[in-house]
Amino acid sequence: MSDSDYDMNGNTASSFSNEENTATGSSGTANTLRMPKVIVFDLDYTLWPLWVDTHVSPPIKRKKAEDTNLVYDRYGESMSFYRDVPSILLELKDHPDVHVAIASRTSAPDAAAQALDQLLIPSEKKGKGKATLMRAMECFNTKEIYPGSKLRHFKEIQRKTKIAYEEMVFFDDESRNREVSSLGVTFVLVPQGVDRRIFDKGISDWRVARERAERDGSDSGEVFIERRSKNHTKKKL
Repeated sequence: MSDSDYDMNGNTASSFSNEENTATGSSGTANTLRMPKVIVFDLDYTLWPLWVDTHVSPPIKRKKAEDTNLVYDRYGESMSFYRDVPSILLELKDHPDVHVAIASRTSAPDAAAQALDQLLIPSEKKGKGKATLMRAMECFNTKEIYPGSKLRHFKEIQRKTKIAYEEMVFFDDESRNREVSSLGVTFVLVPQGVDRRIFDKGISDWRVARERAERDGSDSGEVFIERRSKNHTKKKL
């Protein structure tokens, strides 16, 4: 990513913002940048900084009806998405042609579903001068949440959507799940949770890979890996 991808505050520009999602062709006309037809996220240490099957105990719920990106478990332990996740999910809602899915192998699918149902994120829609809130669960078209190989999860996603694997991008924190690249899925290893930089790079790399594959007549999947920081360790109880 070049320096031009950062704004004056050091933040990265969105891959799908109205300004960044256009490019000027040789004819001088604006063309919409291509987006994957399916974007898939893991949950644990990808969208939120914990293992939902070991770090929290149901029931998981908000303390206040208006709590935003904040829920608590039975013992008062808090749980939230990583900082950039709510804005990324909200922006994807503006792209109805992009199918957003979850592929999680957690052994606590009910707890994961409860967290997604209770976590609220701000909506762009305004009501009486304030941004309304929406359940995070509403941001996902398909939810494959159960133990097992991610190959199974993606085969279910493909069966339900009828979309080619080569049109899918998967963000996950575990390198073992790169096995989905054997199907043709673009795999993005997430070192410390999804943030704007990694998300934008993953989408950009997918575009490059698709253009190369189509130019060369190949539909083989590509794997893009962000190296894990040496000082990054996952919390264990």
